[in-house]
Amino acid sequence: MLEFNSFNQKLKAAKDHNTSLEILIKLTEDENWQIRKEIARNPKTPAEALEKFAKDNHLVVRTQIVNNPNATVAILEKLAGDKDCAIRLRVAAHPNATLPILEKLSEDTDVQNLRAKEACKCIFKQEIQYARDQEATADVLLIFAENSHAVVREAVAMNPKTPASILEKLAIDPVWFVCKAVAANLNVPKVGLKSLVTHPLKDIRLAIAENPNASIEVLERLVKDKELDVVSAVAQNPNAPAEILTVLAERKDRVINLVAGHPNTPTEILEFLVREQPYDPILPPHTLSYHGLIQLATNPNASAQILTLLAEKVPSILIDSVASEDFIQREFGLALGKAISENPRISESIRKKLSQETLDLFYGKVTQLFNEKLNEMRKDGSTSLESFWARVAQLSEVWRKG
Repeated sequence: MLEFNSFNQKLKAAKDHNTSLEILIKLTEDENWQIRKEIARNPKTPAEALEKFAKDNHLVVRTQIVNNPNATVAILEKLAGDKDCAIRLRVAAHPNATLPILEKLSEDTDVQNLRAKEACKCIFKQEIQYARDQEATADVLLIFAENSHAVVREAVAMNPKTPASILEKLAIDPVWFVCKAVAANLNVPKVGLKSLVTHPLKDIRLAIAENPNASIEVLERLVKDKELDVVSAVAQNPNAPAEILTVLAERKDRVINLVAGHPNTPTEILEFLVREQPYDPILPPHTLSYHGLIQLATNPNASAQILTLLAEKVPSILIDSVASEDFIQREFGLALGKAISENPRISESIRKKLSQETLDLFYGKVTQLFNEKLNEMRKDGSTSLESFWARVAQLSEVWRKG
């Protein structure tokens, strides 16, 4: 029967799991969105019929497709780009979502933000409250860990009192943000972290690298990660041992600046960074930045020799700031001098040379020499700064001798 005498008859047929495919397909073309919504929701509706709804004008209809187990990868790919964030969020939680879809949605900040809002919806409010309750027993948490709603399972994974045995089960959850919550939980067992350390999604590996309870074995595996953000997190992890930091010190990217500030970095590696790793204000991502130099100066393992080497860089930074007319560079130079002078290991003679008064005087003299040279160049039409560099070199030598 393809003819219906009333709206209610059509609605009943659209909801009925026993309705024939012929009728279901016919009803996909119905003008009433409520009928189309029920067809999109019906688990008996074939994928080819659902695909039509991926472009439906009504939000509720498109939302129901994502709740349908027959939604194919092709349908989910289309809906992953839907203009409505709530739909994209549901795509991320669909068991048929592939890695490329999840990777795309993991970078979707709107999805991330809405997921937090979804967790506060009244429909999940009570379950989430119980799942987050730090007084909840292991039996209660286990029940919620098996809840059909991903946001409830995520709440269990985020609970700092969730037992390791439950976290281990949630570590293989099909929904990525549940796994991410597990990776960030301080109670997650080594087995759970090991199972996630090779997860294809960067956000999950990043959460592991940031976990202060990550084992050395796990961190050693993440050191080789292809994503710079993950490796950077390893370089900041308080558990990172000297062996890992030694390996990271050889890199030619921003990670070396994090190694410079890590309290577990050995003195000999800090000296290697000062002597062997170049610093460059123009290309800080590939070299030691000024921030990295300051990290070295404040590192508790920095020796007097390292501080002396750093102090010798201060005049050059101030001179370059004058020549390039870069006020920010000047501030970095002064900040580095201050950081070195405040380190108790520095000698008193160098501390005096790095005082604000001395550095301001040095900067003023360099600025005067530079302005004089510019005036000369305007008068005689020359373009060479050779004499300026020679004079500031003499000035730097006077500063070094104190």
